[in-house]
Amino acid sequence: MITSPITTPHFHSRVLALLSSSLAEAGASRYDTNGSDSKLHSMKPLVIPPLSPVDTFLTPDESISQIVAISSTWTDLCSPDPFIAAVSADILKLEIAYAAFCGISYVLIPGPRLRRSSMYDGSLTRYARAILEALSAGPYMQIQIWMPIIDHPGNTVE
Repeated sequence: MITSPITTPHFHSRVLALLSSSLAEAGASRYDTNGSDSKLHSMKPLVIPPLSPVDTFLTPDESISQIVAISSTWTDLCSPDPFIAAVSADILKLEIAYAAFCGISYVLIPGPRLRRSSMYDGSLTRYARAILEALSAGPYMQIQIWMPIIDHPGNTVE
């Protein structure tokens, strides 16, 4: 089997640039990371633009169905910050929709980042909702969730 990431590092840097400009527009005083959804009303939603040829290695082809695609590992669907979780969910949905357009049948998605408080703060619910939305973008796709066997908080890169 051959695996391939859906997006390139160029896409990652483009999303980070959009995120930093959005946060700069909103102002640090109005941005709250305590996990409260009510604080997000002052921030404009971040619109992730469609993938361009430099953002992905994949193109529709007759042999592409043999590739197992890997979604971005730098997204955090379980982020305690609802804004980051929403942006990550948008990125996942965009990646799944593009992979389905290309004809990919199998996608690996990183499992939830295990945190001590994730069972109580709603982040696993946000993760499940993002997976459900991704399945609606690629209904004929098989999605495997890449789960860690052991939680190593020291190895997790934020």
